[in-house]
Amino acid sequence: MLAFDENRHAFQLDGVAIPSVTEILSPLQEDSFKMIRPEVLQAAADRGTLVHEITEAIDLDMDYEDLLEPQVMPYVEAYLDFLTEHDVEWDGVEEKVYFQPENAEGWVSYAGIVDRFGMIDGEWAVLDIKTVNSPTIEQKVSVATQLYAYQMAIQQRFALWPQNARHYALYLNKDGKYRLYDTDELCEKDELEPDSVWYELMSSYAWKAEAKRQLMAIKDKHRRKPKNEPEINENPV
Repeated sequence: MLAFDENRHAFQLDGVAIPSVTEILSPLQEDSFKMIRPEVLQAAADRGTLVHEITEAIDLDMDYEDLLEPQVMPYVEAYLDFLTEHDVEWDGVEEKVYFQPENAEGWVSYAGIVDRFGMIDGEWAVLDIKTVNSPTIEQKVSVATQLYAYQMAIQQRFALWPQNARHYALYLNKDGKYRLYDTDELCEKDELEPDSVWYELMSSYAWKAEAKRQLMAIKDKHRRKPKNEPEINENPV
């Protein structure tokens, strides 16, 4: 069973902690955020969270008036325009999914929250909602890989989910406009192989996790005894 701690944004599968897709992807975007002040990053993260809450409420036919703030109105308007201009039918809205490998070396179990998956203009599709005006190439590669990871998890959970589903990033902009970005086109144009990128990221994560586990085991073995702890004579006379 998959459990999610919203405060820590942490997943557990059958009581065992597993990484999120975002956590495994983090090396791809490290350079993108180095020059941005922490308070700016936090403000952007808070705005993105609120936009996700509102768009989720919209798709679930829930009231969202109390969530509206001036800073997010353009993003909400952009999403409403997207829904008006495209025929969508969601099977999953903010759906929590996980993937368990079957004895595959270098793979790890992981989980994530898929913003949307279902039908867009008559085609099966997985979609991630972004509130970034001008995504960097790192961010584009990251979202393409992210959607591939989600696709694997969805396929494992829903056996009839097609392997040829499209992958989209929906960029909602502060000017009230949106861009539906087909990440499959990026992969085809730039010869990006998201499956290879995802495998390498997971292998790296698994290696670091194992190295950390061994380090903690050694530290635990050699931890100092409490002061004044009597020595134990294992061979008394």
